[in-house]
Amino acid sequence: MQQRRPRLAAPLVQSWFELLPPNQQATARTLHAQIMGHAPQLGLAVRSGHLVYGLDNGFVMALQPHRQHLHLQVFHAAGLAAQFPELEGTAKGPRQLRVRYGQELDEALLQRLVHVVVARNATAPEENGADTFR
Repeated sequence: MQQRRPRLAAPLVQSWFELLPPNQQATARTLHAQIMGHAPQLGLAVRSGHLVYGLDNGFVMALQPHRQHLHLQVFHAAGLAAQFPELEGTAKGPRQLRVRYGQELDEALLQRLVHVVVARNATAPEENGADTFR
């Protein structure tokens, strides 16, 4: 990733959180802080109204706010369904971890998920089919 990306992303990320309704901000900020705590090498972008996390070789996850819950969408995660039955979805690619606003997060689950997703995308970028993050 280019050196200037984190400086440019910070104001956009802050704006993304500020544009969320007040009842959604705390859960989104907590989930974001935990993701970045487990994988500080992730880059950030705001795309199509979602906060997107990526590595140099592509997007790996996104926070998607909904009215009643927040999705942590994991891209190209169909192969993780057996390892993480908490992931919802039936599509060939993405899976979602649904977090209700105000609900306590399962930090152990999140840590395992983030580490597996980052490791998988760092070791096999050509196989994950991800869009380029640059």
